[in-house]
Amino acid sequence: MKKLLSRAILSCCLIFLVFSGCSRGSSPKATVLDFLKAVRAKDGAKIQNSLSFERLLTEKDGDSYTKLAPDAKKKALDNFREGMVNQLMNGQLNFLGDIDPKVEKENESGETAEVIISNTRNQKMTLSFGLVREGGVWKIYTISGR
Repeated sequence: MKKLLSRAILSCCLIFLVFSGCSRGSSPKATVLDFLKAVRAKDGAKIQNSLSFERLLTEKDGDSYTKLAPDAKKKALDNFREGMVNQLMNGQLNFLGDIDPKVEKENESGETAEVIISNTRNQKMTLSFGLVREGGVWKIYTISGR
């Protein structure tokens, strides 16, 4: 009886570990690489799924965004999302689609992470991506060059 009970407990623990690991979503590195592929393919839906627009806008505008009334906040977020996706697909940021990425570093710390990539086509170009976990999925909230 004790063996049966301990096997049942062990089985439950294993099932929990498997499902809790799966619910965390993909890794920060995979999110960045998928984002770069989406930019290359000009896939607006995948680009949008890779980015935390509210966090990007908060990082960009700070208090001027966070202090807006709810309706103004929604309008600002919608305009920012549309502009960002357009820049990534057709504007100044579409150069990200030309990057041949090599992951130099992935650092995950709780609900945030940083992924640093270099461009194998241009050794001098290094980009840092800040990510945050939203709803169990990693989303990019900062992109900066080094």
